[in-house]
Amino acid sequence: MYKIFGKEEWWRLYELPGFLYEIYLTSVLECQVEELIFDLAEFCDKNDCSIERVFENDFKAAFQLVSIANSLAAVTFAKFTDDIKMESDAYFEMWMEIGKNLGKLVRLSTSFTEDGLFKDESSM
Repeated sequence: MYKIFGKEEWWRLYELPGFLYEIYLTSVLECQVEELIFDLAEFCDKNDCSIERVFENDFKAAFQLVSIANSLAAVTFAKFTDDIKMESDAYFEMWMEIGKNLGKLVRLSTSFTEDGLFKDESSM
């Protein structure tokens, strides 16, 4: 996709549906996005994931959120050079970093813990 949009090689636009299908397969089969969304939905079904609670958790972790936002911006706006040996490896590393940061963001916003229980500071 970098070759199409980054280098503006519009004549390669016919390759875009194949790239999008490959991203879909990767997200479903390898990254297991559907399972992650199901786990989050199940967690929020059993715990309080209201907007008020999410904002409360975000305000408590403001500095961590700034760190996550900086990391996401650095990865998202990183410039690819023309001499990338393995373009797929560069994209893999980029999306791994984005996935890790989005995972941190969701965990902080919902107070999700490893055992799947809601972390409530008021009861501690």
